[in-house]
Amino acid sequence: MIIRFFRDENIPSKIIKRDLTLAQARKHTNDPKTMKKGVWFDGFDEQIETELTPPFAMTSDDPNTLYRPDTGDW
Repeated sequence: MIIRFFRDENIPSKIIKRDLTLAQARKHTNDPKTMKKGVWFDGFDEQIETELTPPFAMTSDDPNTLYRPDTGDW
C-alpha cells in the first residue's frame, strides 16, 4: 500500500493506494511527482489483510487515517 506522509503533524498520514505489487509500489515512490519537498512524500508498506498495527494503526473511523510515524528530520 502507498501511504502519504505529511511533515505537518496536524495532517494525518493517509493510505492513497492499495493492492499493489512491490514493484508497483517502488515505481510509484521513486517518481519525483510523489513528493513535495518539506511538505509531504509517498512511502509504502506491506499491505496486511488483518487488523493494522502501529505505526500504521487506524486512529479514527476513516479507514485511510493512520498514526503519524516518526519521520525524523526532513
